[in-house]
Amino acid sequence: MEDLDEIYAIFKTKKVFQGGYMRFLKSDLKKELISGNYIYRNGVYLSWYERKNFFKIKKFVSLHEGAGYGREVFLEALEIFRDKDVYLKVKKGNDRAIRFYELNNFFCLYGDDKYLQYIRRKDFLL
Repeated sequence: MEDLDEIYAIFKTKKVFQGGYMRFLKSDLKKELISGNYIYRNGVYLSWYERKNFFKIKKFVSLHEGAGYGREVFLEALEIFRDKDVYLKVKKGNDRAIRFYELNNFFCLYGDDKYLQYIRRKDFLL
């Protein structure tokens, strides 16, 4: 739990996560830290949950965008998820994140007025 405030502070610095998202963030982060389904290193936080046939990336944020730390953690997570499909949701207009996911072999399944749902199939090798 010692990293909780530090991780929370990273989310607070990002405009994309403002508003209602922040309302329950600290309690959500606490639950994720207890579950152990996360990686936190070099200012990068990535969390997920697992179901029978897939993983879903819940949160992914990097304090030092463009430094390569996010990519390292992301690729490490994909290695953990190797045997299952991986889903994630990204806010429309977050072009940097969308480009990053597409470069890492995710494709868009569908979208609504706020978000796009992406997938990386388990049989698509990196």
